[in-house]
Amino acid sequence: MMGPINVLRGTREAAEFFDVAVAEFEELVAQRLGPLSEERFRTVVEGPPPYPYYKNFRNLFAKWGAVAVQSTYSTVGGIWEWGFRHDPARPLESIAEQMLRENLTNRSITARYQQIKRYVEEWQADALVIHSIKSCRLFSAGQGDMRDYFTRELGVPTLLVESDLEDPRYYAEAQLKNRIDAFFEALEHKKVVAAAR
Repeated sequence: MMGPINVLRGTREAAEFFDVAVAEFEELVAQRLGPLSEERFRTVVEGPPPYPYYKNFRNLFAKWGAVAVQSTYSTVGGIWEWGFRHDPARPLESIAEQMLRENLTNRSITARYQQIKRYVEEWQADALVIHSIKSCRLFSAGQGDMRDYFTRELGVPTLLVESDLEDPRYYAEAQLKNRIDAFFEALEHKKVVAAAR
């Protein structure tokens, strides 16, 4: 999905690709087929995955039935969901306008908070997962405060883990597993207690 968004933006090819993708996803929804056989937790994800360990990282969440229902990372190249559209007659100017007005990392931290809050509410997420990355401090700046805001101010269970999107030296799977397991154990306990009331 990220390829067509960034490489083919504003083109007929991108529109056709996404028309096909939407139809395929709608068919999966109609068949009640999701990415996991059992969805136990819905998460919003802030940050990119660690690409060298993408499958391993995903599986750390999948074992808990945690599904990412929305992510901020797909909006790093620009946010389309609030109405901005590229003008194919002015491709470079249009990209520049979007980068200045609607690029995730060019927005204030409070605007990012509002975006994530909206995702949590609209997608009825159980938690926010923040994957802070060492090699892009522009993206990761303020994520500790973000965790505190969502946890303390909004009551959204929030997990902050750190590795990197490319550099394998910063990927410590045992440490990530311990943090992720502890987080979902607590989240599961919270659900059990709430159901017993």
